[in-house]
Amino acid sequence: MRKLIYIVAVLFAISAAILWIGCSDSDITVSSEAGTELNIDTYFPLKTGTVTQFVEIDNALSDTTYHQFSVGGKVTIGGKQVYCWISEIIDRPAAIDTGYLFFQDEALYYFENYTEIPEKLLAAPLEVGSMWLRYDATQEELDDNNYIDIFTNIENDKNSNDGILGDYIDNKDDEVDGSDGPIAEKCFPTTGSNYFVVSAIESLSFDNGSQFENCLKIENSAGEALNYYWYSPGIGLVKYAIGVDSENYPDGEIVGRIILSRSDI
Repeated sequence: MRKLIYIVAVLFAISAAILWIGCSDSDITVSSEAGTELNIDTYFPLKTGTVTQFVEIDNALSDTTYHQFSVGGKVTIGGKQVYCWISEIIDRPAAIDTGYLFFQDEALYYFENYTEIPEKLLAAPLEVGSMWLRYDATQEELDDNNYIDIFTNIENDKNSNDGILGDYIDNKDDEVDGSDGPIAEKCFPTTGSNYFVVSAIESLSFDNGSQFENCLKIENSAGEALNYYWYSPGIGLVKYAIGVDSENYPDGEIVGRIILSRSDI
């Protein structure tokens, strides 16, 4: 009898171990409880084939756009292995652009072209009050690396205190005032002044019932307004709000959030 009980106990332990090992990444719930370290790759996992969709609402123009982001395979650029970041505007199939992401020295970087200065999206330590420069460069280097943000249609000077240089434009063929350097389209929705700061680690909920725990809330300035970006553990970017001030708080001039489908609004 004792032998039978012992065999059953062993089989139960083996079964439990198999079930635990067989869990996929999607089965894991990430929390920031004491003793749990949340790394950069936790807040922006780079996994080939990952696809996310965003709805973006331009409150100033009363316009809605649907974006799809995909993590492509690894490629080697400038001797460095990077992941492709593919941005698509769903209503305009021809509007596809590619950027690149990579981890280095406990930070996540993004760039559009191998000749430009990479942007530091996230950097350790991931704690409230932590601050870093978006672009580690001299003023001269930054002046030669301006870009047009395809999300806001604003030409940005990476070294400007207010983060904005130039006028709103309707499309990339229009004239833009204030240009003093080469222009590149940018398909990651970060913009504004040359710094990021972790302003909070908080829960985030949407009107459709979606909830995200332990989100990093990153901010920087845009003139007299602020920009916010939320990164969720195990997912990555889940929301951004551009040009937030006292009159348009909390969504700002432009707000984007992750969705499952167009019905998920």
